[in-house]
Amino acid sequence: KATVSVLNWSVAPPRAPRYTRTQIMQALRLMLVAVAMCVAQEDVVKMAKLGLGALDARAEDSMCCKGMCTAPKNKYYSIATDFKGSWNCGETCLEDSKYPIFHIFEKNLTKAATGSPCADRGYNSYETTVTHGVWPIRCTLDLYGCSDPKGCPHP
Repeated sequence: KATVSVLNWSVAPPRAPRYTRTQIMQALRLMLVAVAMCVAQEDVVKMAKLGLGALDARAEDSMCCKGMCTAPKNKYYSIATDFKGSWNCGETCLEDSKYPIFHIFEKNLTKAATGSPCADRGYNSYETTVTHGVWPIRCTLDLYGCSDPKGCPHP
């Protein structure tokens, strides 16, 4: 080891800290939550109008993910509750390499076997298209509600 003499003391140079992948992902998640908490609701609406932000609602004619995805992306879906407590199913086109990142934030994220995984589970009432997250971690998805009065399956 190289040492530096400071006032007759031998001091080893500092080593760079080594973090595990889990520690890095936890820190990233905490930073994103902190950023999201700092954005005021009126700013989110302004950002949505500009197409920049955490929430970007579109009309039905601009659905992002209807049918099969084009390579290199594949269809993924997730069934989860919204802020009101109702269950929704979301469909998105996502590169397989990005799945581990988005799975941290959406535990129910699953690779689909068909082009309409939400409709296959009874969620066939299109509600809106939204973009979750902020650059560089953002994902646009179509949200569907359950059209069965008895309810649809959910985790």
